[in-house]
Amino acid sequence: MFTNVSLRGGTSIASFLALTIILVITLSGCSNEMEIDRINFPVALGIDFDETNNKIKIYAQVSVASSNTSFQTTQSTEKKFKVLEGQGDTLLDAMENAVDKGLQHISWKHVMVVVFTTKMAKHGIKNELDLLWRISQVHVNGKLMITDDNLKELLESKPKIESSMPTALAGIDLISRQSTDTKPITIKDFTMAYLSDGMAPILPRVFMIKGENKEIDIDYVGLGVFKNDKLIGNLSADETRGAISIFGMKTNGSFTIPYSRNSKDNKITIRSVTTRPEIIPMLQKNNLSITIKLDTEYKIRQISMSKKMDTAEEEKINKLVESYIKKNAEATVYKVQKKFHSDIFGFGEKVYRKYPEYWNKNKRNWNNIFPNVAINVEVKADLKNTGELLNSIEYSKD
Repeated sequence: MFTNVSLRGGTSIASFLALTIILVITLSGCSNEMEIDRINFPVALGIDFDETNNKIKIYAQVSVASSNTSFQTTQSTEKKFKVLEGQGDTLLDAMENAVDKGLQHISWKHVMVVVFTTKMAKHGIKNELDLLWRISQVHVNGKLMITDDNLKELLESKPKIESSMPTALAGIDLISRQSTDTKPITIKDFTMAYLSDGMAPILPRVFMIKGENKEIDIDYVGLGVFKNDKLIGNLSADETRGAISIFGMKTNGSFTIPYSRNSKDNKITIRSVTTRPEIIPMLQKNNLSITIKLDTEYKIRQISMSKKMDTAEEEKINKLVESYIKKNAEATVYKVQKKFHSDIFGFGEKVYRKYPEYWNKNKRNWNNIFPNVAINVEVKADLKNTGELLNSIEYSKD
């Protein structure tokens, strides 16, 4: 009926109606999607294990601003968080339980950090990692860490120093570039190590430092060592520095070493340390040994002594740095090899690449072979800029 009646320009009414219908459909919105003000976006997820009832407990850190529908102000005076709680037989049950309690839908797309309690990590986290991989909303580059602290308190506390990051826990990347006390690990990193026959997983440790007015500092010191998916022990700050030097260190952090055994006041502070590791397996008559070579560069931050400094002292300082790094590295290797029996450095993967036949024959027994492998650490240190060998103010005064 309408096909014989035309609008101005020759366009038929039928075509006009069809265009109108298309515009109505495309511009009217999605009827099956929720409004943004009805969605919570957690930025951090805490996972705990309740031994009394064998349940998984979760704590989801949500920025209050993410669920605030008022856009009258463009700047917030302070960052506040609320914590949604959930409990269930599995992580998925607990996450769905948290949705019910929040009275709003939860989108996990903004989760940047997942924190396990030490208790949860000792129980084993493979099932939780499996779910995090399966949930497409959680990115595999999200950071993992462990804590001894109360999860709710950790996630609910106001940071002492404000930052542009959605959660202060995400600051581990920045901290790792400024110190030698921690190493960021992602969901992908941990899972790849867990699935490997020749490498064991690790996770960084996070602590609360409480201040006034319920403000906190967050500190990352030490690494947790795993056997399969279970936490079996921790590395101290010095042992962590040794581990990071073997992994490969590039940091603006610093450490102080004594210049002389005769005087505790004579010290040198080293900064901007870079280590380039080379792990060399050797197989002779079916006896396996491993050499770790650490090529190290550094700068001098501070010299605290009355002794005159000149380029002739460079070799001595190089030896002091070599000795310090070697001592920490050897202590770390000894602990993970002899005490934990956990190959966190991936020596097994190096053996596989160089001696595939040996590895394929012995990989199922690597956990028993690794503790008895002879491991030697060699360190070569060089000062980047000899112009930093300036006399201290104390010497100049004398």
